[in-house]
Amino acid sequence: MNLPDIFNTAASYNNQLLETNLSSKKYGLKLTEKDVSEIIEDRERVLNHQGRVELDIKVTVKIIEFLYSSPYVNQDNYSDTVIGLQEIFYYLKSETDDQIADDILLNKIFKLYENICAGSLELLRGREADKLINKIKYQDPDKEVADA
Repeated sequence: MNLPDIFNTAASYNNQLLETNLSSKKYGLKLTEKDVSEIIEDRERVLNHQGRVELDIKVTVKIIEFLYSSPYVNQDNYSDTVIGLQEIFYYLKSETDDQIADDILLNKIFKLYENICAGSLELLRGREADKLINKIKYQDPDKEVADA
């Protein structure tokens, strides 16, 4: 990362998240500048709380891209759902000691959110997160992580 990139990180993150509106608008979803600021602020808070460092915003972008077509998301709960899912993601990454790749974990979170939790962040954050942590932490390391 060169020196100018360090100073432009916040602007770059804002732009990356706002660019997702190009795709989400066909689903009637749009993040405002305020939404993006709140998402980024919450991301930084969660990373600090979990003692984590992330050098990009790819996870948040993937969460947003997943949510476009979810039947459980509408304009009223869109940014709050992004915030909730990124909190759950970083919690699970920390609780499982990074034993699972980001994309695999995101896929498991999305499957749970859509299929088991029917869009309930509370259910995902509670019972289903605990189950997933146990599967990841206590599974035979030579086997692929079982489906959520």
